[in-house]
Amino acid sequence: MGKAANRERGEIKKSGGSAAEDDFNRDIAGIIKAAQDAGQKKTPAGDWAALKHFVAQFYTDSPPEDLRGRAPDVLFTAAAKMWTALQSRRPGSPSVTVSNGKNIGAPNRAVIHVISDDMPFLVDSVTAELERMDENPRLVIHPIVNVERDANGKLKRLVDHDSADAANVPSESAMHIEIAELEDPDTAERIVDNINSVLGDVRRAVRDWQAMRRHAGRLAADFDGPTPGVSDDLADEIRDFLHWLHDDHYTFLGYRRIDIVNKGGKTLMKIDRENSLGVLQKSQIVLLAGLVDGVQVPEHFARFLESKDALLIVKSDQRASVHRRVHYDVIALKVLDEKGKVTGVHLFAGLFTADVYTNSPSFVPVLRRKIDRLRARVGFRKHSHDGKRLQNIMENLPRDELFESTDEHLLNVGLGLLHLQERARTALFVRTDQFERFVSCLVYVPRDRYDTPLRVAVTDILLDAFNGRLSSYYTQVTDSALARIHFIVATRAGKLPRVDLKKLEGLIARATRVWSDELHDALIAEHGEGEGARRATMFAHAFPAGYRDAFTAEEGVHDVDCVIDCMSRQKVGIRVWRRAGAADNVVNIKLYAQNAPLALSEMIPIFENMGFKVISENPHQITPVGAVAGVQGRNPVWLHDFYMTVAGGGAFDLAKFSKPVEEAFDRIWSGDLESDGFNKLVAFAGFPWRDVVILRAFAKYLRQVAFPFSQSYIESAIGAHPVIARMLVDLFLASFDPAQNAGPKGKAAAKRCEQLRDGIEKALDGVSNADEDRILRRYLNIVDCTLRTNYFQKGDDGNFKPYISFKLDSRKLDDLPLPRMNVEVFVYSPRMEGIHLRGGKVARGGIRWSDRREDFRSEILGLVKAQMVKNAVIVPTGSKGGFVVKNPPTEGGREAQQREGIACYQYLQRGLLDITDNVIDNKIIPPSEVVRKDADDPYLVVAADKGTATFSDIANTVSADYKFWLGDAYASGGSAGYDHKAM
Repeated sequence: MGKAANRERGEIKKSGGSAAEDDFNRDIAGIIKAAQDAGQKKTPAGDWAALKHFVAQFYTDSPPEDLRGRAPDVLFTAAAKMWTALQSRRPGSPSVTVSNGKNIGAPNRAVIHVISDDMPFLVDSVTAELERMDENPRLVIHPIVNVERDANGKLKRLVDHDSADAANVPSESAMHIEIAELEDPDTAERIVDNINSVLGDVRRAVRDWQAMRRHAGRLAADFDGPTPGVSDDLADEIRDFLHWLHDDHYTFLGYRRIDIVNKGGKTLMKIDRENSLGVLQKSQIVLLAGLVDGVQVPEHFARFLESKDALLIVKSDQRASVHRRVHYDVIALKVLDEKGKVTGVHLFAGLFTADVYTNSPSFVPVLRRKIDRLRARVGFRKHSHDGKRLQNIMENLPRDELFESTDEHLLNVGLGLLHLQERARTALFVRTDQFERFVSCLVYVPRDRYDTPLRVAVTDILLDAFNGRLSSYYTQVTDSALARIHFIVATRAGKLPRVDLKKLEGLIARATRVWSDELHDALIAEHGEGEGARRATMFAHAFPAGYRDAFTAEEGVHDVDCVIDCMSRQKVGIRVWRRAGAADNVVNIKLYAQNAPLALSEMIPIFENMGFKVISENPHQITPVGAVAGVQGRNPVWLHDFYMTVAGGGAFDLAKFSKPVEEAFDRIWSGDLESDGFNKLVAFAGFPWRDVVILRAFAKYLRQVAFPFSQSYIESAIGAHPVIARMLVDLFLASFDPAQNAGPKGKAAAKRCEQLRDGIEKALDGVSNADEDRILRRYLNIVDCTLRTNYFQKGDDGNFKPYISFKLDSRKLDDLPLPRMNVEVFVYSPRMEGIHLRGGKVARGGIRWSDRREDFRSEILGLVKAQMVKNAVIVPTGSKGGFVVKNPPTEGGREAQQREGIACYQYLQRGLLDITDNVIDNKIIPPSEVVRKDADDPYLVVAADKGTATFSDIANTVSADYKFWLGDAYASGGSAGYDHKAM
């Protein structure tokens, strides 16, 4: 034990060691010299030599980093105070004092001096006691000094460690401990009393250590031969175990024998005090609850005495005061008479040494046999693959669990962990102490999930389940996929609740689950094992913490689908939804954009035009990794989460109108739909986005014929009467839908139109606002004056055309500015608007690129009036057309503007030809998907005008696309073909 003691207390380092040791010695040497220099000036010459030598011994083993920052004068004063304390000490009695740190230049601290005969465990035991009192040491200096004293304990001389006399001079431990300044004066007294008590325990344990070892050896000899009441295998196991304890694997701290006597029909315990050793000489130490002198054997201990086991290894109720402040490891061995009857019990109190916890249990007699029995029960050969796995599991279990577990519990744990290695998941193994003082809980969780908040959460779950308090916990995090937390939950004997362990494990599993786990399960539930797992892998780490805090995994499934759709389509995505429990006037909208976030200045007006009020927006950057469904996740997708309410109150019918809103936004973002107040009909009346285009186009036309109301006012009037608006659109659709008007269906369509017209008229009678009535009646007038439309035509790509043209009977339109034309065609698109006015069936005239967006029809009307007079000789009646570019490019200069102008010019040409009859083989061929409300009308000729002087070839190219019968005579002034003006 002497060598162990030296290691525990730390011996003075000598030079000539490693480079690190040399650096240590050089560093501390400078600190010591500075302290000596500071002290020499204030110390009488006659006292200086001994004090100088002590200053060196005092600091030699101290880590330099603990001393840096202290003034040399402070360092010297601290050493000098200890030197003064060493001057006199009664032999065999420790000296413990507590003083104010100001006395040594350490304000805000208290200084404890402990001087004692040197022996093992002093520093560990004293500092552990201070920590128990919540007086944590801030600095510990503990030199070992060889001192010679006289009979009265007065210091005669200090002997150097290297001198020849050192071996013959007693060594003493001089501890200088600094703690925080004491606020309560009584605390100093308690510290002195408690440290003296601990020092007494240390002295008793060290004094009787060899006697306890020898006694363990004698008990081992009792099991060399046949032992009554004990099987030969168990006897061998106990003998080997006692020898193993004797061989420095157990720190013996106390021994006590308890005799079992029958008195008055009761089984009583009698402690053999005379032969008690070490700390167990103190009668107040009760290793196990109820094991006290003169009382009946408690039920929990009686079960051991009545069992076939002669050996019990268990944790004590009390913590050790010596060496480590942990519960004693108690070794209980039955005392058996020649007939195998239990007459008493030997109790050893001590601590297993560190190597027991680090070395293989295969070297521990009791444990190796326990593992062998376990392996035999499951049928694994020792060197088989499963046998080695089981051995590894056992070696990694806490040693206390191996010592204290029954074979049955160990079997359950071993097999459970064996299966756990195949599929990493959360697992719980609970062992109830046989005396019901505590439950031991081994909790295994995925390593990447373990953190302090999780440990705290699991702690709360266990304490609640067992109605206990946390005694201790130990965490093991290695390269394994699982982290282990070993909880010791203190309970009250006889009051341990019945716990459903499967349910408890489930609670812990839920606590360990992270958001990505929930998403994984939700995706599999939605998409099946294969596709769901692929999506879960791709999005396992895609969502940021802010998103995970804001949304459930179930909501995440929807966003995964939307993000994949966004990446697949390479365009902004949208989802309209509402949080559970939200009011019916609340709307949540999510937008999904690749690579970069969207500008709120572009988004908010779109939603406001639909009738929503944006309250807040939260962006989240989602970064999927990998590929699924042919979509590669490389770049981030920005999710904008909008929280809105219905502007002006009212409710939003999510079930009915979410899809129309989503499609409308998609069309707005694609440029197919304008953003204005007409879109409220989508959000609150469920209008399909193309139906709204009809109403918007008519409003645009009305603005061109000097209708006195603004577009916003028209929007309000239409929005105030969604039922009438619906009937107006239905009337238009019934009138011009080829599917409804084909063949015999035409009569039904006509009847349907008549019913709708009657319904509109009746509904208009109920409109009290004169302006609104006027607006609605003008809409009805336009529908009735419409002769043809390309609304139902689709392009070669199978999609509806990006523009709509209406052929109107100008002679029947109400309140039209003079002169009235014969017919006119209005072409509408979010990109452009155009008009073509014709004075008769045979007419020609130029197409102008106008810059008068608000009244380009008035400009064109003025031109056609002049033309009808000027060119009457060429063409009997005149015609003119014009268009405006609604979104001219802001970048790219004149070339970009020219390209946009040509594209809009082509829209106008196509809008005209879409609804113009063709002539093939001298037969009139009506345009496809067009219901004609007028007679044959195949003549259409255009020409150049301001802004389109070079566009005639472009117009003829469009004509060729349509195989129009006039060919390149369609547009005069081109590079080839007719020049009507020249003719």
